[in-house]
Amino acid sequence: MYFSKDIVKDILVTSSHRPSRKVRSFINDLVRTIARARKINRGKKSLEDLAGIMILEGYRTLIVVNTWKANPGRMDIYRRVDKNLVKIGYIVIRSIKLSREQRVSICSIRFPKIVSDKCLSATCEAVKEILKAILEIEGNQKGMGVEDGIVHIEGGDDIIYIWFSRNGKKCGPRIGIRSAVRLYKENSQSVNRYSRRGEGIESYM
Repeated sequence: MYFSKDIVKDILVTSSHRPSRKVRSFINDLVRTIARARKINRGKKSLEDLAGIMILEGYRTLIVVNTWKANPGRMDIYRRVDKNLVKIGYIVIRSIKLSREQRVSICSIRFPKIVSDKCLSATCEAVKEILKAILEIEGNQKGMGVEDGIVHIEGGDDIIYIWFSRNGKKCGPRIGIRSAVRLYKENSQSVNRYSRRGEGIESYM
């Protein structure tokens, strides 16, 4: 794992090939907000290459931000299970507002609490399950269990919003979500019924 100021970086964030400026800006905003995340430039790296980096450096989660019409279009979420890279879900993005566009501060959150009581749809539940998988607290994290911020999930059937706050103040990017699908849960060892086109375990070793 990558260590920085006593923070274990166990989440790797990258883009699809040839990302737009807006995608790069969103990734920068996201990794500044999620303290346990680290950005890696995609370049010509394949998923196989990224899986090798995760195994070598101890990362558990990979977020790939795909470009659609020069904007962030979809986030594919992968979990490393032993030597396998497993796609655990994806989030289809409808809109993005960066910190600077909202004129809010940049915060750094290690162990956020997820608040979704204002969002009760099936999409909300999928988003919540994906976020829980991404932000799972590791036993070797210093300060484990100390919540230092909030991830808010709000909205209805048409659009869901994710936004962040710390010490009662809004911070970080706001993500508008069109849809989300949770594909795989580690304890089931199988792809769930929402899997499409055989998405699931991808072994590279």
